[in-house]
Amino acid sequence: MEYMSIRALSEVISARTRKSTFLARKYFGYATPRIKRVTAIRIDVKKGSERLAPLVNPLSGNPVFQRDGYKSINIDIPLIGGAVETSIEEMFRSMEGQPEVVKDDIRDIYNTFLDETSLIDDAITRTEEYMAAQLLKTGKCVVEGVGPEGTRIQFEFDFQRDVNHRLILTSGSQWGESDVSPFDDIKTARIACSETGGLLPNVVTMGDTAVEHFLADPKVANRLDNRGMDYGKLAPQELDNDVTYIGYVREIGHIYTYVASYTDTDGSTQRYIPSNGVVLGNDKAENRTYYGGVAVNQNDKPVIKSGRRIVTPYISKRQPVTQSVDVNSRPMLTLSEPDTTFYMEV
Repeated sequence: MEYMSIRALSEVISARTRKSTFLARKYFGYATPRIKRVTAIRIDVKKGSERLAPLVNPLSGNPVFQRDGYKSINIDIPLIGGAVETSIEEMFRSMEGQPEVVKDDIRDIYNTFLDETSLIDDAITRTEEYMAAQLLKTGKCVVEGVGPEGTRIQFEFDFQRDVNHRLILTSGSQWGESDVSPFDDIKTARIACSETGGLLPNVVTMGDTAVEHFLADPKVANRLDNRGMDYGKLAPQELDNDVTYIGYVREIGHIYTYVASYTDTDGSTQRYIPSNGVVLGNDKAENRTYYGGVAVNQNDKPVIKSGRRIVTPYISKRQPVTQSVDVNSRPMLTLSEPDTTFYMEV
């Protein structure tokens, strides 16, 4: 049945609008991912080396310009997903024999299918956003899951971000305390990214507590009150239930506050970015979202399918017999320019 093909169902679920993907979209090009038909990718990671071109003697020819600062790495992309029962085949079969099947009927069935699969699709999306948060906070991509007999399994890949690009402030230097300037801390972090990563961060995402301390900094208020120069503008605007655009401050960039949360493997609610967390990055950096291929059985033959989500229908062997689908994905968010990012807990 054409409407029940792997390709058709995968395209339907891949086109679904997803919430709470701010970090992945803003810092990792989530809206325009690179789709691969392989289960592993090879990327170049750039580490500094903002060198000048050398003077050349035309008689001796050009010297070989070494790719210092670049490292090619291979990454096996983790497979995530799950299975869910669905009534889509039953609904399509109920239309057999009808004189005409209209687009509205098909759309209604697919909308029901999206409702049935939203639980697992949303869970995959949260894992993708969790990947983004971990990369920005630690420079590492970490995914946890459950293996055979309930054992805990973990995938981790370290992009070797400069260890100095993670700063945990302690008592006496925390935001909100006397003689501590959030404005100066962010300026220092931006300069560090420029010197080691080659790009000044232009997007700053803060937890709700951090942004309150930032806006209370006299250095921020004085710049915004200076009517003779354009130092920026605060124009708070709620973009989503969990994202608010605060405004633009020259020497800092565009500022957002983000309060989305998830439930961890222990059942506790956690913020992607803590209330006192601050993430700096550049949305023009070559940090990307990839999707690898997923192996499926099609007409009793193993094939690789590629896409944001791959949906495979099957008949359950358990009693009572039910129609189910596997919803899988191989997402990999990468820090090709890890030192363009910086994380602080303030």
